[in-house]
Formats: sequence, structure tokens, C-alpha cells
Amino acid sequence: MKKYLQILFPLLFLIGMKESKAVCNFSISKSTVCAGEIVTIQLSQPYAKYHNIIVYKGVYPFGTVATSPNDYSVLLPYDATKDNTIKITFRGSTTAQQYRILLAESNSDLMPVPTIPCDGGKLITVNPSPDPELKETKNFIFCNATTSQTVNVTNASTTLGINTNYQIDWGDGSPVFNAASFNAALTHTYAPGSYKLTFTVTGSTSAPCNIAKKTYNVLIGKAPTISISASSPTVCIPSNYELPINLAQTTGVNPSSTLYKVFVNGELDTIYDNTNLPSLLKYTFTKGSCGNISKDCNTDNKFSVRLFAVNECDVTDVSQCIMVLDSIRPVIGGPDTVCINEPAIYKNTDPFSRDDQCNEPAKIWTITPNSGFTTSTPLGSATFNNLNITFNQKGTYTIKLRVSGACNTKDTSYIVQVIDRVNAQAAFNAPSCMTSSGFMDIPFSNTSYDPTSIIKYEWTITPSAGTSFVAGNANSATPTVRFTKSGIYQIQLTAIGGCNQDIWDSTLVIKGKPAIDSLAIPQACFVPYSFNPKNYFNYSNGGDVAAAFTWTFNGATPSSSNLENPGNITYNIPGSYAIQLHIAAQCGDSTLTSHITVNNNIRPNAGVDLGVCKFDPPFQLTATPPGGIWRGNGIIDSIQGIFKPSIVTTGPHDVIYVLNASSSCPTTDTLKIRVSEITGLTAGPDQSICKGSGTLQLIGNPLFPNGSWMGNGVVNSITGIFDPTGIIAGNYQVGYIYTDPTGGCKDTAYKRITVFDSVHVSLPAPELCINQSFNFGNIVGNVTSANWNFGDGTPNEIIINPIHSYLRDGNFTITLIAETADRCKDTLLIPVTVRKNPPLSFIVSPDSSCTGNNISFSFPATHTTATNYLWDFGLSTVQSNTPDAQQYSFPKPILKDSLYYVTLRADYFCGPSYFTDTVKVKASPKADFGVQPIGCSPFTPTLANTSYGSPTDFVWNFGNGQTTFIQNPSAPTYTNTTRRDSIFTIRLKVSNACGTDSIKKDILVKANDVVAKFFTSINQGCQPLVVDFFNISTPGTQIIWDFGDGSSAYADQVSHQYDSAGNYRVKLLAIGSCGRDSFLTTVRVFDKPKPDFNVIGPCVNSATQFINKTTNGNSFIWYFGDGTSSTQPNPTHTFTSTGVYDVKLVVANSRPCVDSITKQINVSVKPNADFSVVNPKGCQEEATVFLNSSTNALTYHWYLGNGETSNVGGLSYTYPSAGIYNVTLTAINGDCRDSVRQVAAVEIYPKPVADFIYQFTGNGFNAPVEFTNTTVNGNSFFWNFGDMDTSILRDPSHQYNGEGPYRVTLFTESDKGCKDTITYPIGVDYSGQLYVPNVFSPEVGVGESALWKPKGLSLKEYHVQVFSTYGQLLWESTTLENGQPTEAWDGRVKGKILPQDIYVWKIRAIFTDGTAWEGMKDSKTGKKAIMGSIVLLR
Repeated sequence: MKKYLQILFPLLFLIGMKESKAVCNFSISKSTVCAGEIVTIQLSQPYAKYHNIIVYKGVYPFGTVATSPNDYSVLLPYDATKDNTIKITFRGSTTAQQYRILLAESNSDLMPVPTIPCDGGKLITVNPSPDPELKETKNFIFCNATTSQTVNVTNASTTLGINTNYQIDWGDGSPVFNAASFNAALTHTYAPGSYKLTFTVTGSTSAPCNIAKKTYNVLIGKAPTISISASSPTVCIPSNYELPINLAQTTGVNPSSTLYKVFVNGELDTIYDNTNLPSLLKYTFTKGSCGNISKDCNTDNKFSVRLFAVNECDVTDVSQCIMVLDSIRPVIGGPDTVCINEPAIYKNTDPFSRDDQCNEPAKIWTITPNSGFTTSTPLGSATFNNLNITFNQKGTYTIKLRVSGACNTKDTSYIVQVIDRVNAQAAFNAPSCMTSSGFMDIPFSNTSYDPTSIIKYEWTITPSAGTSFVAGNANSATPTVRFTKSGIYQIQLTAIGGCNQDIWDSTLVIKGKPAIDSLAIPQACFVPYSFNPKNYFNYSNGGDVAAAFTWTFNGATPSSSNLENPGNITYNIPGSYAIQLHIAAQCGDSTLTSHITVNNNIRPNAGVDLGVCKFDPPFQLTATPPGGIWRGNGIIDSIQGIFKPSIVTTGPHDVIYVLNASSSCPTTDTLKIRVSEITGLTAGPDQSICKGSGTLQLIGNPLFPNGSWMGNGVVNSITGIFDPTGIIAGNYQVGYIYTDPTGGCKDTAYKRITVFDSVHVSLPAPELCINQSFNFGNIVGNVTSANWNFGDGTPNEIIINPIHSYLRDGNFTITLIAETADRCKDTLLIPVTVRKNPPLSFIVSPDSSCTGNNISFSFPATHTTATNYLWDFGLSTVQSNTPDAQQYSFPKPILKDSLYYVTLRADYFCGPSYFTDTVKVKASPKADFGVQPIGCSPFTPTLANTSYGSPTDFVWNFGNGQTTFIQNPSAPTYTNTTRRDSIFTIRLKVSNACGTDSIKKDILVKANDVVAKFFTSINQGCQPLVVDFFNISTPGTQIIWDFGDGSSAYADQVSHQYDSAGNYRVKLLAIGSCGRDSFLTTVRVFDKPKPDFNVIGPCVNSATQFINKTTNGNSFIWYFGDGTSSTQPNPTHTFTSTGVYDVKLVVANSRPCVDSITKQINVSVKPNADFSVVNPKGCQEEATVFLNSSTNALTYHWYLGNGETSNVGGLSYTYPSAGIYNVTLTAINGDCRDSVRQVAAVEIYPKPVADFIYQFTGNGFNAPVEFTNTTVNGNSFFWNFGDMDTSILRDPSHQYNGEGPYRVTLFTESDKGCKDTITYPIGVDYSGQLYVPNVFSPEVGVGESALWKPKGLSLKEYHVQVFSTYGQLLWESTTLENGQPTEAWDGRVKGKILPQDIYVWKIRAIFTDGTAWEGMKDSKTGKKAIMGSIVLLR
């Protein structure tokens, strides 16, 4: 399958089509053919952009991909950009062959070479046929030949077995070669010229496949000759000018195979041969040459006409440069409406206006009328400048422009409207007080300048509530506005002109009668009582900032005030009192009286705090005065005040004594009762100690500190010191005595102390040799583990019976740490002596020899005598009991030096010692080397020195004058500059101390015969640029194209498209059998302009603005789709009929490169946008309703002034933030739209944000709570404390009569009537942000009392555990949500409720600020603990 996917480049061709979808199909002219018969492949329309034809040989898909020219040939030439057909022939064979032609297509530029076939393809059967194939050493091409040449042809047919006859028609009129066999090479001599040689082979196959022919082009000649001349160097367009080009007839000297290709301005125009080459060529130019850069011309701004004459030998090309000029078509570009005293610039925007040097031609500017402006540009005379002008009078002006060029002169004109700046001015009569009818109509006069330059008026009134237009509207020049509320209003007029907009504003004050309202004042329970009466009165001053306030407070101190805020007043005597507020203002007076009731109730005394034991009997509480009731945990009779300690948990409890509980002013006092009990007492974990290891610190229970110890072995009962000295090993019991410091309760807990026996060890001191293994495990005693340090730096061994050996001699100390089964340890030091053998060596003389005879071995004077010796010479051995000298002869080597090893063994006290030395016997040298024998110039052969016999000296002579003396040199590079093969001789001489030898070898360096060359159809242009590349390199070479953009190709003639601008270095690499060459040129691709535009206001009979967003363009032509056009960069255009228009923008740049874009615009009737606001003033989170009264609109777009938008018709929108918002409505009809904007259309008052914090002034039940109001933007307040009590104070204090929890709600209202509320639950004070309850009842409890759950705030980490009094873990949790514990214990383990008992909790917690929780605080002692007890009731 991999072979099936490979690309056959000779059959790859790319076709660019407009269609985006291809049918991916083709047809073939024949399905059964003979070898050599032409098969035409025709692609079906529509074509894809990229195609790839794959020829498959064999039974698809298990065959192989066919290759060219072994299996088939492509009939060339063909144009890959124009031809959608391809013709191929198949080679002959002795048997029938099956081929399948497959087509792959792609429209993606990411897949220019598609490889996946569209379908199964077309099957072709090639019947057995002769194969007419010849070979000639020069491929029948003899260039630079002026005399006759001889061709040498050989038979290359692959069907010799079926061939019966051969014919060669030499094509020059000489006799035809005709023979039954063709085995030897044939020669034939041709005179200079071009010929067609025809080779015909007849075979034994059936007709019509028994005869096959093939034609070969023979050229004996040189490069072609050609010349041209132009009749005129300059051309004007757009007239159909025909350019005559004289073309000299050269067919008489050029071979018949010569082709002539004409390129005009870099594009291929026509291809001729000798049969149709004209003497005169005509061409019509359609665009100017200004801005063109041609490599064929010495100067820019010209087009080139280039003619290539091509044959098999070379290419000859000639060119002529022509300047082509456009006609003058001036267009004035600049604003059509300008403001007085603002400079404007007008220029000729025609990109085609050029003189005969391609420069911008001179201009003549005139203006009518000729006054009312200033300009620095000469008027009425030729200038190259733009028109720089400043108008200082209003009016209509006509600007005229005349431009003269090399081809013609033309006039044009432009209308300009000059307008003035605007100044907003208005006035009104301010009233004194609101009329008795409840409204006032105020007309506004408008004296703004200049009315003729004003486009629109916009009136805004802030605040807008209570106002409406009774004459005109917000866009009228002189409206009348009705005001229904007194107050202060900001009046603003915006005048919008073509040059600017201006704003006039003023303040309007409408006064009215003051208004007063009152809230109910709650009664007071005690005297003295202070509060601020202003918190219970709502009022307005009627718009009079000088209004006078008079407060009267009967029975209070002070009794009156003239301040708007009188501050706190105080009542010291109970009673009912009147409070009056009087406001005197410019437009009237107002008075309101409210009342307050002041009580003075008795404060009770519940007595002093108590401490009791949990299992004490119930007892009665007493308080003064009598007659109240008792509330709280442990109260079993609220009337008699009976408290039962056994039914509550240990710890402090608050009970409350309440007088007048059913009245509106109950009074209370709190009594704290602390209940004590010793639960969960333990003496801590069991402990152990080894005898002889010192004393033991006893560890108790940290929940029960400051106790004492008792028992056998306890030597200090206060500090808890246990000493095992004087007692035997065994188990002992000690006790821990604890007394409750708060209640005097006392209890004792016990635990076990185990005393273990000490270690017993004994080991003798050994004497060892180096590397002697020894078992150190002969331990006597009760050791169960051991740690050995052998004192020689080796790692410790932790086993009972280690085996160890020492690697050096000396005295060592072993350190043994032994341990018993009871983990008692001891340390033992053991001395060890380690011995070694004496040094052993011998002397060799001589240690190197060319013969190896009589080598002697003797001992040095320092030798120590051993008990036995054994000599090993590698070939034999000798044994002796005495240190005798030895003599030995070694054999001489042949290939290389031999090294013999001699080993001596000597036996000593600690075993045998060994010593080894060497004897070298040298060989005589032998020269040899390997070299690559044949290569192409320049040739660097591979060289390897294979000499043997251990040579030490080397002399190389490379036969090209170079020598060297190194052992393994690299061969030099051999260059053959001749056209014949050259032979070089390499010599090597080697030697050493035992002799000399030499050798020589020849290498053949072949000549390089490859020359690379090509030419192009065009070498510069605009993107995408298609360039044809024509290879004229040495025939028969392999061709590789590198197009400089990362892509490549392999065919002789290719087309390549450059999609991106840039300079591309194109390289052609030609590779022959013995050499390669490359040829380079540069292709320049220029950026195209990128046209784009937007359209504003495409309304019928209105000016439509076109916004040019083009990049890389400097000249423009607009086609509006209604028969009109414009060359302005950003034109305006008026469409007179509705409908859909195709607007086209054509853009050019200075190269010039051209591109265009077409967009459809929908021209519709202009809508009229209008809307009103039902409730223009409101509060946050209240919906604002907009009524849409627009006409002629299909869709809408609202801009709500806060960044939000909507596309509905009518709109209800809730503004999230307070503020004043400008609202714009755009009405849309197709692409036509109209907008209306109302300044300050909506005013949203800030919603008050209710919030408060609270703080308990004490701990537990009945603790007074101080509330701090943190509300923002609130003006009045109402509190609901959740216990049927309320308050309207800003920062009240409240005392609860029960545990709660309570839901406290704060209501607030702003001065604009906006409201908010917030509710918080209030319950137990969470001490340290974490509170732990101490009792719960899973069976009879309700709500939170049925579960045990710690409560906390702002926690980051949290881990709670519940244990039995024996230390068993029963339940745990680490879950938090928003910094609060979320899981509760239901008193169950594995689904079963535990019995009523006392359990232990433990909590570790860290708050979000990184601090650790210190524990629950005892209200009496102030101490904190992270462990405590829980009572589970059943």
C-alpha cells in the first residue's frame, strides 16, 4: 500500500479552476491497446485545483506502482496550467500486461499533491507487442557541431524473444537498415541539421500488435539565432493600439525542432515553430507600464517583449522595452463639507495621471467664487502641489482642476459647502413657588447661533421625574415643559452642528410647601431614656434651604430645639409626652405632633453565681423581688425556681430570672451555675523500661493535670518518676490520683509499667589473614538482634551471625550493639589482628626481542623465600621449592607483535601470592591498504591502511604530488579537468625495527560532464504569480527544482505558483552519472492590495458613506451597481431607488498590483427612530420600561448607556447600578438605519444596602446584643428582632429573653424611596469563632438538639474526633463549607445508637487568617482546651 501512495512526478499537473467542487472523474480513449499506441486521458469537468494521475501495474491493490520510462512514457510537451488532457504510451512486453489509471484530486492548498484516489480508476490491457527502444551515447544530440557527426546506436529492446525484424530509417535519405537480428552496435554519420530517426520492430505477436515504432529526434547543430526590433517606444491607451514587432526569419539556420516563445510583460503570449513563425507580431496593451519593474529593461516603468528560441542545445533570447501610458482621468479628492477657518486639502486621486516620465503631471487649480478663502497653492497656473485652502466665509464653492499628460488633457470640478461653528444659548423665567394647581408650564427660548449650521437640538432636564413636554419635545428649538414637583432642576441645551456641538446649561428652582410625616415612637422601659426624635420624622423643606425648624419636647431635656437635627433628648420621669416639629418656609408652614410613653420598671436580682456537683440533689433558687419566673437548662420548676444538676452537662449554665414576663417591658437578671464532674479519667498509656537504663518519666492524661502518682517503683509522686533499680524484671501497677479544682471531686486511674532484663553477651578475639572469611556469630546470651561495625570502613551488618573478611592488614576494633527481644540494648568492643603475605616480583631480561630466544627471569635482592614456586610461561610450566632463576625461548610471530604473559605463584602463611609480567616478541612488517578504485571528478576515495606485522613507520605517495607519513591518512581529492578518464597510482612503504615492505595500487578518476541551466517565462509580478520554468541542462541528467519557498519539482518543464510576496532564490540541480551542477536565478513577487470597505447609512435619497479599509493600495475605483462610479478613497453616494446593489471596489498599488472586492448592500427607506420612557426615574433592581415609537423599521438596537444593548422592539430593562444614563435607539430597515439619543433619559437612584453587625455584651443566654448599623444610603430604619420586638433606632441595643435562635431583620429606605432588607440568624456566641456543644439527645431531641455539631466561622482547616472514654474513635469529620462545619454526629456507630454516657471530643482547627484555634474557654477560669466531654442523653 505504501507503493500505491507514492507520487509520480512526471504525471503530476495542477489545474486552477473557478469551481470549488470537482467531480473527480476522467475518461480514457482506449481500454485495450498495443505497446506504443497513444492513450488519451481526458479529465471530466468541473476540474479540481490539484490533480495527480497514478499508473498502477498488476492486480490492484496488490501490484506495484508503474514507473516511467520503464513501463510507460508521457508524450511531451504539454502545458500543465492549460491542458486537461495527457497522452501516454506503454512499452512493449512479451506477455499481456494490465495497468490501472487512478485519479486523485484536491482543492486545498494544503494538499497540492493529492494521493488518495477518488475511485477504482480505469483498467487498461496492453497486449504483447515489440519494444522499439534504442540507446545512443549522447542521446542523439550533438551541440556546437559545425561538421558531420557519427551516432552510435545499440538495441535496447526488452522483447528480444519475440522480435523477428528490425528497421532503422535514419531520416536523412540514406538507405534504411533492415535485418532479422540487431545485436551489434550500428554507426551512422549525419551532416549538420535536425532529423527524425524512426525505429520499427516487427514481432511474432498477433496483428495489429505485431509492429511497433518509435521516433527519435537527432540534432547536429548549435544554439538557435533570433532578433527583433520595435516600431515605436511609446504607446497610449485605452485606444486599441497595435504594436508591430519585426521578427527576422531565421528558420533557414535553426533546426526544425526549434520552438519560439513570445513573452509580453512577463506573460507567455504565443508559441511558434519553424512552420508558422510570422515576420510581424501584433499586440494590444490594456494597462499602463508606469510602476512596472522589468529585469529585461535598463529602466523601470516599461513593459518588455521577449522572444525565446529553444532547441535541444541551448536557448537564445532577445527583448525590447516599451513605455505604455494611460489616458489622463483626473479626480478631485477631499471633503465636500468644511468648516470656516479649518484647513482642507484637495488632490488629484487619479492613479493613471502620468507624464511621459511616469511622474505625476502638472495641475491647474481654480476656485469659484474667487474670494472668501486663503491658499498657499498657485491658482490658474501650472503647479505640482495639492490645493491647500482655508475658507473664512460661509457659502458654496466650486473647485476646478485641469491636468495635462503625454496622451491627453482633461478638466474636472468639485462642489464644496462651507459652514460655521454653532453656539448654544437659551433662557427661561424662573417662578417663586409652585402654584395651587399643582403644576407649572415654563417656556424656554432659544437664541443659539448659527441656525443654518445647526443639525439638531437636545434638551435634558435633571431630574426628569415630575416633568413632561407640553409643547414640542426634547429636540424642539423652543419647547414648553410642565413641572409637577417643587425642587432644583438642571436645564441643559445641546446644539449639534456639522463642525461642532455646544452645550448651554442653567439651574431652575421651584419651591413648595414643606411636608412632614412621622413613624410610631416605641415606648421606653426605664428612665433615664435618651433618643434622637429626628429618626422618627420624615420631612422636606419645600425647596427652601433657609427654612426654619422648631422642635418642642414636653417633659424632656432639652425641651426644645431650633436645629434641623436636634440630637438626643432625655426623659427622667415616667409618663406620656408630646413631640412636635414645625417647619416655616418661603412657600408655607407645616406642623406635626407625635407621642412617646416612658416607663420605669423594677430591675430584679437573681443572686450570686453558684458551683455544684453533677449528682447533687435538686435545690431551690431565690431572687428579689419575688414573683418572677425562672428560665434555662436544669430548671425543672420555673415558678419555684428548682434546679436539677444531674440533667445538664458539666460546665457553666446561665439561668434567667424574669419579672413581668407578659408585659411590654419585662426585666431580667442572669445567674451562672457551674456543674462539675470527673469523667474520662485515665492514667495515660502503659509504659516500659530496661534495667540499667536510668529512670522513667510517667505520662498521664493531659485533660487531668496536677494529679499525683503512687505504686511500687514510684520514687517521686508529684513529678511522676519511676526507678527500676532494686526490683526484678516483671510487670508493676501504678496509680494516678486527680482532684477537680472547681468542684472538689476526686478519682484514681491505673496503668501497667513493664521492667525488662538487660543484655548478656561474650565473644573471643580472633587472629585472621587478609580476605579470610570468619563467622562472628559465636554469641553467648539473650541477644535477638545485633548491629556489627567491623572497624574497617565497611557498612554495618545487622544480623546475628555475620561472616566477614578484611581487605587490609592491621589491628581493628569491632563494635557490637546487641539488643534483646524486649528491646534492651548493650555495646561490646572486640579487638581483631589481620595479617598479609610479603610482596612478590621477578625481573625479565630482555622484555622485548625480534627473535624471542633465551629470555631470563630472576628474583630481586629483597625477595622473601616462600615454601613453594610455580612458573607459568603461557606455553609450559616449571615447579621449584627454591627461588631459582629461569631461562625460556618464545616462538616468533608472523602477522603482528605477540605479547606473552609469565605468571609466578609463591605459597606463604596466608596462602599463595601471584606476580605477572610480559615479554614482547616483534613481527616483521607487511605493507597493504584498501582503496576505492573508481570515482567521478572531483573524487575523494575511501582509504584504509591494512598493513600488518606491527609497522611503526609509514610513507604514502598519492600519485598527485602529495605525500604523508601518518598511519591512517584521508585520501586527497582527485580532480580531472579533462574530458577523459585519468589514472593515479598510490604507493605505501612500511617499516619497523625488524624490517621494511612496500605496495602500490591504481585508481581511476572519471571526468565530470554535467552543465545546469534554465530560463523562466517571467521573473517578477503580483501575487499569486505563476512562473513557467524551462530546463535546458545537459540532456539525460536528473533534475531537481528548488523554488525558494520550501517546495520542489522534478520535471524538465514545470509551472509554479507563488502565493506570498517576497524575493525567491530558485535553484536547479542537475545530476548526471558522474557529476552535478546547479543554476540560480531570483523571482520577485509583489504584494497585492487587500481591498475591504464598510458602508454607513445606505438609505434611499440620502448620502451613503463608504469607508475604505483597504491595505497596501493607493488608487481606487468604486462601481456602485447603479451605473455610476467614483475614484475617491472614501466616497459618498446617493441611491435613488431601493433595492440590493453589488458595490465593487477595484484597488491598485504602485507596482502596480490590482485586486477587487464586491459586497451587496441593501438600500432601503430610511426609518425614523423615536422612543419614550414610561418610568424615567426609579430604583436599582426595578425595571425601566421603554416605549418604541419608531416608524419604517424592521429591527432595532438599543444602547442603554451602561455598555449593555438589546435588539428587541419594546424593552423592559433593569439597571444594575445607580446613575444617569443616556439612551440611544437605532431603528434599522435593511442596511439603512436612524438613531435617536436621549441625554439623561433614565435616572436610577441607588438602592440602599442594608447590613449590620452585632456583638454580645456577655456570654450565653440573655446576653444583651449591641447592633451596629452598617447600611449604605439608608435614610430610615426599622428593626424586627425576631422575638416580637422592634425598633426604629439606627443602632439599637436589644436584650433577648430566651436562647433562640432568632432571625433579626433590618428594613431600610432611602430619601428617594428605594428599599432594602437583610436578615441574620442570632444564636449562641461562638467563642473564638468556634463553639462546641456539650449535650445532645438523638432520640428525644428536636432539630439541632438531636445532633451534636460544632459551630464556627472563617475556618480554613478543621478536624473533629469523638472517642469513648477508653480511647476508641467513634466518629470524625473534616468537611467545611464557606468556612463552617457542615457535618453532625447523630450518636450512632455503624447505624446503632450508643448508650447514654459521657464521650470525649477533640478538635484541631485553623482560621482563614492562619491562627490556630486555642480551644473552648471556661467562663470561670478563663482557660482554653481543645478536648472536652459530650453527654449523650436517651
